[in-house]
Amino acid sequence: MRPSLIDPFFAPLSSLSGVGPKLRDAYDRLLGEEDRPARLVDLMFHLPHGAVDRRPSGTIAEAPIGETATFAARVARHEPPPPNRSRAPHKVVVEDDSGDVTLIYFKGDRRRIEQMLPLGDTRYISGKIEIWDGMRQMVHPERVLDAAGFTRLPSFEPLYGLSEGLSQRVVAKTVEAGLARCPPLPEWQDVPLRQRQGWPDFRAALDAMHHPDRAEMDDRSPTRRRLAYDELLASQLALALVRKAHKTVSGRVNAGDGALGSK
Repeated sequence: MRPSLIDPFFAPLSSLSGVGPKLRDAYDRLLGEEDRPARLVDLMFHLPHGAVDRRPSGTIAEAPIGETATFAARVARHEPPPPNRSRAPHKVVVEDDSGDVTLIYFKGDRRRIEQMLPLGDTRYISGKIEIWDGMRQMVHPERVLDAAGFTRLPSFEPLYGLSEGLSQRVVAKTVEAGLARCPPLPEWQDVPLRQRQGWPDFRAALDAMHHPDRAEMDDRSPTRRRLAYDELLASQLALALVRKAHKTVSGRVNAGDGALGSK
């Protein structure tokens, strides 16, 4: 019997706000098993395998080519596709004092794009810049934000393993809902050991791994080592319990006194 304190960890993900039937099925494919649905504990230990660096990269001219770049730019002009070329992309030229870059949207809704990138306004844009025909371009920017949205953009965005029906944004949103549901737990690791290793407590470790910085992506970080040690300890305890449950009952001791018996 597990303590009732940890019952929330074993609740199905469908109990979280925003996880409807479609997302439930997608999470079950990703994290569930044949005989049980995905649970909160499965999501909490579905740790990021990497992170995208969203820190400002300077001006457009300073932005790296072929890597994620984040910069502020003014919306200079829109170039929607001609009426007779439905497959042509909608282009948006943005600029700063150092140069410009063309944002490319294939099959994009013109009204939505114009609302997202109002002419003359400043937007914070993040994505990969490539060179095409000698010009900078960014196909389908990953983030287009106003000043308020940019203040909420994390410096590093986690990258999760996905399955059909899930996106990075959806998983990140579900993780936030899951972290809010995690109850506080008493510490089970030896305090002197934690102090020597510089380990955070369990809840802080989970939070740090799902909100990584560059240091947390190192396999040797105290946070990762703490969670790895937890996993090792849990597996050893589970093995000990299984062994105890399957231990055979000792037989009856028959100790002779050396005397010969008679019929």
